[in-house]
This record gives sequence, C-alpha cells and structure tokens, in this order.
Amino acid sequence: MSIADIIAPNQSSLAVLIDPEKQDLQSLAVLIEVIASGHADVILVGGSTRAKMDMRSLLNRLRLTCSQPIVLFPGHVNQLSAEADMILLPSIISGDSFYYMIGEHINHAQQIKALALPVSSAGYVLIDGGQPSSTSLMTSSIPMDVMNVEAIVNTAIAAEMIGMSCVYLEAGSGASNSVNSTLISRVKSSINIPLVVGGGIDSTDKLEDVAAGTPDMIVIGNALEQDPLLLIQLSEKLASINLSRSAVTQQSSS
Repeated sequence: MSIADIIAPNQSSLAVLIDPEKQDLQSLAVLIEVIASGHADVILVGGSTRAKMDMRSLLNRLRLTCSQPIVLFPGHVNQLSAEADMILLPSIISGDSFYYMIGEHINHAQQIKALALPVSSAGYVLIDGGQPSSTSLMTSSIPMDVMNVEAIVNTAIAAEMIGMSCVYLEAGSGASNSVNSTLISRVKSSINIPLVVGGGIDSTDKLEDVAAGTPDMIVIGNALEQDPLLLIQLSEKLASINLSRSAVTQQSSS
C-alpha cells in the first residue's frame, strides 16, 4: 500500500487525523463511531509532540471498529507501531532544519524498517495559518508566507524531483486560516504526485474553499477533538463536491 492507493482519481479523499495525546476517551469513542459509519476515507494517527502514546491499543481498537486504511503519521519515534497499514513519513521541507528533514529518520531508520510496513514519504510544507502551530513550535520551523506562492510551488516541485511520494501543505493544528484554494490549485497543477492539505478546516465553508483547489486528500484533525460530530457534516459536504466534480468530468469527456 502507498499514498497513491488511498486516493481516488478526480476526487478529494477525506482523512481524519487522530492525535492520541489530545483525544479524551469520550470524544474519541464518538469520533471512532462516526468514522466507522463511513464518514472518512482514511485514518491518520500521530501527533506533533514527543509524548509517549499507547499506539498499539488505539490501532487495535481502530482495526476492530473501522474498515478504512490506518496510516501512521508520526511526529516522533514514540508514535510507531506495527498495527497500521502503512506509514506516511513526514519530512519538513519548508524550513532549513536537516534534523526534521531527514536527521530523525536516519536516527530511527532501522526501527522503522523493522516494522515491515510500507512507507510513503511526505514533503511537509508548513504554511502560515495565522497563529503558531504545535509543529512549528516543536521543530522551530518557520512557516512559509501564504503570499509567497512561487516559493511554495518551487518547494513542492523540488519534493517531487527528489522522489517524495506526496506533498502535504499544512496550515497547522487549530490554524486561524486554512490553506486557500488559489494556492492549492497552483501547487496541484505544478506537480504530478498527490497533494494533501490540512490545518484550520473547521467548517463546511472552509472545506469547500480547500476542495475548490482540488487536492487529492483533505485532512481534518483539531476541529474534531472539540466536536467529533462535525465530521458528518464535513464528509457529506465533500461527498457532494466530489459528486459535482465527477459530473463535470463526465460531461467534458462525452
């Protein structure tokens, strides 16, 4: 399994990012129930801190309840476990930190390989979402200015040229502003690898704007920690958008 296997042509898949450190037991139970009922395409599991997490129990719980692919999105080696389907391994390529681009991967390469899980690499591009994100604070990485479109596009192209599996534009957990559709569209049209977008998507209006840029995958995380039932509204909205997009595609090809 790879990142390409969990996206659909001409569609935007919906991924739920579960940060075990931030989820209380009650909200997590509700969220898992909503996911299990079909309101997501992919489950990402991981966080931006170095806290030790009981990943095995959570992954086994997800496996027993949900049919969607379970993808580790680790912020630290503490978040590794063999009970997932694959690993989406992030490298922060928007900053100048060797450590968070590849250094931590080197330090834990044998441990990751020993899990025997498929690995897809994600060129992780931090975008200024209006307030500091936990990732930028933990890694001291300065987010890219959303107005500096050419630099962001060039960073995404570079990620593809060096063989990364996908590009992930991230406005940060709880961002005031999600990545805008104009920027998403520019990046999408400039690369031939999947484009993932997340951060600050806490309403159907913001989801609609992000989806207008036609990313391959949209990630919802922080907003569901407070209101797991929001996922139902977001998934239904995205399903409607995807249906309209398919209809336009069919008309243009006929």
